[in-house]
Amino acid sequence: MKKFICLAVIFLSACGTIFSGTTQQINCESNVKGVKIYVDGIEECTAPCAFTINRSADSVQIVARKNGYKDRVISIRSSVNRTSYFNLIGLYSWSTDALTGSVWHYRNDRLYFDMEKENMTRAEALDYETQRNIRRYVLFTYDNLLEEAYSDNKQDYIAALSELTQKPESQLLQTVMASTDELQLLETLMKD
Repeated sequence: MKKFICLAVIFLSACGTIFSGTTQQINCESNVKGVKIYVDGIEECTAPCAFTINRSADSVQIVARKNGYKDRVISIRSSVNRTSYFNLIGLYSWSTDALTGSVWHYRNDRLYFDMEKENMTRAEALDYETQRNIRRYVLFTYDNLLEEAYSDNKQDYIAALSELTQKPESQLLQTVMASTDELQLLETLMKD
């Protein structure tokens, strides 16, 4: 009897379903407060926020909207959930994960919407462009900024950030070291 139960557990278990679940949380942030987030045309939340979607093979279109700003659209694609590779022990496991959607995983589960005002003056557009460049740089190089801040090996990431922000490298070094994540660093940089 014990052998039967063990075999049933092995062959009927689905690693993706058990370990990852059938849903996934998506976190949304924006450079502007009060941005409404729509998923496939249905309002889900107001950024900063998180919502849950069912896993599937289909891409999901997420739109950020706020009056006075241009809509921003991000399409997130799914890929095979790595946890499902443990299903190699049985066809039943693969079929369970496939039927529940757990065989899929959305690659981007943390989204940042860079909202742009409509009808900006030339000066506002230049200021927005500078801030957008800083936001992009920090979002894409945060790990490198941290690594440089905590090591003796200087790689010019802090120097490039200094050039973008017009702030001294010594101040930025301390700001980067005090940050908890890239969004908190951005918030600090945009305040000053």
